[in-house]
Amino acid sequence: MTPKKTSSAASEALQANPSLYIAEMTSSVHDDCASANTGPISHRTPCDFVVIGTTLDGRKFRPSDWTERLCDLFATRGADRRTHYSPHVRPGCWINGASCVIVSAALYQEEPMSYNFLVHFAQDNALQVSYDLGTVG
Repeated sequence: MTPKKTSSAASEALQANPSLYIAEMTSSVHDDCASANTGPISHRTPCDFVVIGTTLDGRKFRPSDWTERLCDLFATRGADRRTHYSPHVRPGCWINGASCVIVSAALYQEEPMSYNFLVHFAQDNALQVSYDLGTVG
């Protein structure tokens, strides 16, 4: 899936108030993935997304190492005792001072329950989510 570039209006909205812009995107979950994405989350088309370590009301999500803890659930350990993150769930860049986890839609093909776990993790913890990877970098 190729990342969609943001429009200039979307970029201006993100710069003016990133929390509101991302909250708007969260409320219309998966709308950019397919036009038929309505109804329960289990019936929506999976797509790439980024979980941002800021709650919808603007607070920093704790604990501070949540990205490593979450990504470690899907990581493997090599013979060299190093952590090898899954290509489908990995720590991302920082957005507005908050750490992020990038989730690939390909995870759904291999482990649909794991993909749904991550979607619900973000929802249950009221975390900001971006479905537009073009804004992530």
